[in-house]
Amino acid sequence: VRLRDLDVSWTAVTDSSLLLVATVAQESLVKLKARGCTYLGRKSITGRGVMALAACSSLEVLKLYDYRLIENDSLEALAVGCPKMRQLCIPACYALSDAGILAGGEEWARTLRELDLSRIPFVSNACLKMVALRYTFLTNLRVCGCAKVSDDGVLHLATFALQLESLALSSCPLITDHGVIAAMPLFSHLSALEMADCQISDISISHILGTCTSLRMLDVSNCLGVTDASLRALRAGARLQELVLRGCPITTQGLALLLLNRSLALTTIYIEAETIDIESAHLSILDKEKGSWTIAHANHLAGSTKLSRRT
Repeated sequence: VRLRDLDVSWTAVTDSSLLLVATVAQESLVKLKARGCTYLGRKSITGRGVMALAACSSLEVLKLYDYRLIENDSLEALAVGCPKMRQLCIPACYALSDAGILAGGEEWARTLRELDLSRIPFVSNACLKMVALRYTFLTNLRVCGCAKVSDDGVLHLATFALQLESLALSSCPLITDHGVIAAMPLFSHLSALEMADCQISDISISHILGTCTSLRMLDVSNCLGVTDASLRALRAGARLQELVLRGCPITTQGLALLLLNRSLALTTIYIEAETIDIESAHLSILDKEKGSWTIAHANHLAGSTKLSRRT
């Protein structure tokens, strides 16, 4: 049996284990997930283990998470040994900098489609510009929790990352309405956008909904400037299907009016369970729409309620 797909996330796997994997699956391994592995209370994967994976020439998907001892030379080795990389997820690998992130060269420039750089402290606006210029076929990019990313970084992505379909910018505190207004007209091809915990308001939502005509999913959780006015910005013909409003100051009346608008394509809404009378909003549409929406607790979004439109 040839080992092609391996998930050892949240186990006690160590560098030695990865060395063994690289030995026995040198030519066959295509996908490896090794997120959050610990041994005796410490993160158990370092740059040594990642460098060993460079022997796996068929590796296309690598998902790591929260390893402080993975440094630039590890990614440089991967870029040489794994030229088919399509999906690289390295969030919270704190020691990485531009040199490692941009190590992919010509090989990854052709193959890389998905990149997760969330919570890497050295990710900056300049880094994002170089990522967009080098990995020109990227369709999915996550840079959540990157404190150095600001409005300029968003504009760089809008200008140079022309193939992006999904973009996650949540918890980047320097992103404001100004950046959104400047960048969104260039993001008409986006289908998913996450901007939770950003310093944006109704003005941004209006521009997003007005210019990102292909958008299917929008997450603006905990954006305190997003109010009922954003809900009124939704227009007939918009393709938006999923809207996440957890932690936004939406009112019961605003939600009820949104649920009553049958001209929208919305099928799923996540809303804060404690800040709004969802039952009252739902009852207001039951009389008029005969229960076109159902309510369920959303386990994967703590403290929120999921509203789903019946088909």
